[in-house]
Amino acid sequence: MQNKKIIGLLPVFLLFWTQTYAQKGYYQLSVGGGYEHFTQMYKSAGWNLNIDGKYHITDYWYAAATLHCGVNNGAKTEYHEVYGITEKYRLDNTLREYLLGIGSGFNILRDGNRWAYLHALIGYGWGEELKSEWGNNVPENVPVSFRNGLGGAISLGYDYQPNSWIFGAALNTYYIGDRINVSLNLKVGFFLSGIIF
Repeated sequence: MQNKKIIGLLPVFLLFWTQTYAQKGYYQLSVGGGYEHFTQMYKSAGWNLNIDGKYHITDYWYAAATLHCGVNNGAKTEYHEVYGITEKYRLDNTLREYLLGIGSGFNILRDGNRWAYLHALIGYGWGEELKSEWGNNVPENVPVSFRNGLGGAISLGYDYQPNSWIFGAALNTYYIGDRINVSLNLKVGFFLSGIIF
């Protein structure tokens, strides 16, 4: 029954999906992801996924919200001698970080179907880190303290709309768990009009 309601609303959704440019009264939704540089990890390279929303209050100012997920599946290799034999061991260090943030932003430059923007978000960040270290002749999992609480993000980006779809790139900085990570993302999105959430 629930699926039928969702399918029934699809034509209404498509009715409000518009080919317009960043201007007052429009919602902008996008999904993006890319490379993220993690600090305090065995391996700095990871990736992320973001769901972003904007509501354009004026042609330049907008309210923004994001749901961010960062992933690092890091590891390092160490050589240790056990019972007179030197062997290679893998030590894992994984992290899942999340941020739910809201804030505001400004379209710095606007030129028809292209615009550059800057926004700042504040919200709640949380995550979980797992780490193994060498001990007692075997790799051992050790507890890692990851601070859940106040988080934030700053994003400098550029959007281009050749048709109904919006394509963009952004340089993002995240503050989650007392750590500052930087990412470079690509995204795709679209505008909606006339819907009040």
